[in-house]
Amino acid sequence: MGAAPMLRCAVRRFSLSLLFTLACLSLGARGAQATTIIDAFNDGSVNIPGPAANFLQAGLTDVLDGTRVDDVSNSAGTLNIDLAFADKLRFTTTSASIAMMTYPTPNTNFFDLMEGGSTGFFELEVVNVSDANDFAISVTVLDDDGGSDSQSFAFSGIGTLILDFSDFTGVNFAEVQQVQLTLASSTDGFIKLGEFSAVPEPSTAALMGLGLLGLAITGQRRAA
Repeated sequence: MGAAPMLRCAVRRFSLSLLFTLACLSLGARGAQATTIIDAFNDGSVNIPGPAANFLQAGLTDVLDGTRVDDVSNSAGTLNIDLAFADKLRFTTTSASIAMMTYPTPNTNFFDLMEGGSTGFFELEVVNVSDANDFAISVTVLDDDGGSDSQSFAFSGIGTLILDFSDFTGVNFAEVQQVQLTLASSTDGFIKLGEFSAVPEPSTAALMGLGLLGLAITGQRRAA
């Protein structure tokens, strides 16, 4: 093989190696924006300092710091961690009732991990419910400037609920002061919840990483 072909081959290999490296770095940026578990519901205490070892389920590595404050506004309703269904929140009521969980963020603003803007969504797991028509679940976001807005999940039964940050208006997601999760029942019944999370959308860096990875793989196939 002559000097020119050898040089072209070396340049091609270097270019592919550089593409792979850039792709990995970009995808690594997405990894830093992993799902934030706002509440894993595996501790029944009224006030929970976090993050703490006993507040984490196996495999959960990121929990919102601060406290969870539970408030049931009607004595007919009860809010507890269901021992018969480990690590799940159970809200039981014998009449119309409201339960509110407040998550202040005194130390770090977890939305800073989400590109400082409303690009992502809240996710809530409904494990069981007596009648979805009897329950309404909403999220309220309050910012440092006094802005606030509430939006409701749409659901018809068991499953994962999604609520986009972009649905909220008049709230600065780069300066979130507090998040509230409210359960409202219209009659007697029960609902069991799994994890309440905040999930970022894929970042620009991650999308670029996927594109670079595709270019590198294509280049490898052509080189072969």
